[in-house]
Amino acid sequence: MLVKRHTFLSTSLKYSAQPSQPCSQGVSPVSIDVVAAVVVGGKTELIRAVLEGVCYHKRWMLEASERKVKTSDVIRFVGGGALNDFTCQLLADITGHTIETVDSPQNVGAVGAAVCVAIGLNLIPSFDKVKDFIPAKKTFKPNLKLKAEVYDKGFEVFKNLYKANKQNFALLNGNHK
Repeated sequence: MLVKRHTFLSTSLKYSAQPSQPCSQGVSPVSIDVVAAVVVGGKTELIRAVLEGVCYHKRWMLEASERKVKTSDVIRFVGGGALNDFTCQLLADITGHTIETVDSPQNVGAVGAAVCVAIGLNLIPSFDKVKDFIPAKKTFKPNLKLKAEVYDKGFEVFKNLYKANKQNFALLNGNHK
């Protein structure tokens, strides 16, 4: 099912011209009038537009990484966002990567620290064996048809809006150059 498309946005007063800053920290490479987005679609569409922006941003970072080093076809998605199946599927569809989640993805930092200790104590032989101890809970396969028909075009618009608005973001942040 194809849904009505909306552009990407940030509800923050801080705008960013830095593609490395995540939308979840209140910045986004692109922005539109939030009131217009709400009037057009409402709260659900507004939330979806924000999630799409976050996922497009992740795709942009993955593609930049892939120019330097081969990335995995399967990505482990962790943190609070990984608790939501819709967000996981959206990330899979936009990036074209298979997305895996683990139990308690919001606690992965503590799990990572424990793994480092376990390796240091030789309880786990190496980092290569960690996957044996932390299995995937859910797997989300990308819908490649949806990616090609909807999200690839949206991604190009996302990047074009960023490039077109770079000077505007600097102006909003008080960097008058």
